[in-house]
Amino acid sequence: MAKKRKARPWRFFIIMLIGVGIILMGSSTNFIEKIKNLMGYGELEFKKIGTIPLNKAAVHLFNQTLMVYEPSSQTLRAYGVEGQERWTFGEKIEKPIFSSTMNHLFVAEREKGKIYCIDSQGQLDWEMDLEKPVQMIQANDRGYLAIYEQEEKGTIYIYDLEKKQRGKIAVTQGVVMDMNLSREEDIVALSIMSIINNKIESNVILYSMEGKLLGGNKYDGDIIARVYPGADQKIINVGDRKLIGFSKEKGLLWNKEIDGSISKVAWNEAGYIVLGLMNNKKMIIDTKNRNSVSIFDFQGKELGSTILKGEVLGVDTRGEKSIAFTERTLYLLQKDGLEPIEKKISNDIQSVQMISEDQLALVFQEKLETVQIKYKD
Repeated sequence: MAKKRKARPWRFFIIMLIGVGIILMGSSTNFIEKIKNLMGYGELEFKKIGTIPLNKAAVHLFNQTLMVYEPSSQTLRAYGVEGQERWTFGEKIEKPIFSSTMNHLFVAEREKGKIYCIDSQGQLDWEMDLEKPVQMIQANDRGYLAIYEQEEKGTIYIYDLEKKQRGKIAVTQGVVMDMNLSREEDIVALSIMSIINNKIESNVILYSMEGKLLGGNKYDGDIIARVYPGADQKIINVGDRKLIGFSKEKGLLWNKEIDGSISKVAWNEAGYIVLGLMNNKKMIIDTKNRNSVSIFDFQGKELGSTILKGEVLGVDTRGEKSIAFTERTLYLLQKDGLEPIEKKISNDIQSVQMISEDQLALVFQEKLETVQIKYKD
């Protein structure tokens, strides 16, 4: 009698693989989602924390407090993340501009030129009246406030937190496109656009807080819309289609051409920048995939990029995470910018602010909702 052959282990293994493959093919979507969840990528679940009613209001995040300005009543109110009202500022304000540090909120009336310095409890520390229209204000945690006013030409006044004027910068030609104060050094960075002989010219210039010229760079034919100063007197410039890095000591460091128009920008204190992009070449051929988000570090290296469906209306970033949003969809991105997690919203999104890495303030037409981000199991 012939002996029966024993089944070889590898045959059993192949049969098991085929069986598992069939099962996975039947539920591939669920399987992939579970793997993505385990890896930190998957669907988002929002737990509502609070709701604040709005009436065409402006919203500014100030030290874990949501500042809400109602134009109809000209009233500024402070709310906690849970939606509770904390305090109301006593002065009526018209057409405000906001900037803030960890402990102070600065409010400027655009047309009247009044400036208010308010502490985190809603108390007025001081006020001043420039008696000139204010175009822009910027404050930093090193204790400085820069105010840009433009009448015939333009002037930038620099104050400390004791209301003492520290410096003054005369803008003799052109218009200030952006103004930023370094978080690490006593430096003011300006982007000034001029039209010389019917050609656009942008100058990015560095000043001390006393108004002393430190250096700068000129860009012919480029509009530099945003400037971000970092350590060692280095600056990253954001044009309409490029990123440029330069320093006071070494001049041009790098020049990065961007494939698409830069429409939205958010700067992360950890040293990277988030860009909302639109590829105009795809506007007719591929309307669904012409919007994307890219993340670059301070050396101009692209950390990651991903295509999004729909027009990118805004971006924000905090810690290791970033948010991009379209009309009714949120995308949560990691620092590498790859594999965004998508969340559909039932209302039209006006704006989104990251309170922390896992808390968001969602601004709609008639309300603001604060939510906690959770991953679905």
